Amino acid sequence: MDLPLQDMIESIGQSVSAAQQRLEAAGISHFFGYFDEGAQGMDAKTVKVPLPAAADVGEDALVEITLVALVHHNHVGLSQVKVRVNAKLFADDESQVKMNLNEAAGENTVELVFDISPPAEGVARVVQNINRKV
Repeated sequence: MDLPLQDMIESIGQSVSAAQQRLEAAGISHFFGYFDEGAQGMDAKTVKVPLPAAADVGEDALVEITLVALVHHNHVGLSQVKVRVNAKLFADDESQVKMNLNEAAGENTVELVFDISPPAEGVARVVQNINRKV
């Protein structure tokens, strides 16, 4: 099977882009899982936690804390993708570089490397503002 090299590179690039978009969508969906629809927009889900009262060390006060402030918000993102394909490269009559996977010795190898990336700036700002209320 002869395939133009540029078509292979374009196809892999589109696949990597689609994978990154799905990872970002999953991160946003997970983040908004810490909120409920409210009458005025999104309301942060909360939990009541007993904490020592400021006035009396021996006494606890029930404090309402947003769940979004208690969890990490790092999302998985693609920082590097390595694709190794054993193929015979050649130029056709029009000097276009093509590849033939059938004539290559060995097996095709695909290697993906995932890395943790910081949250998007907008998400980080929302979390920072919510944390100020705690």
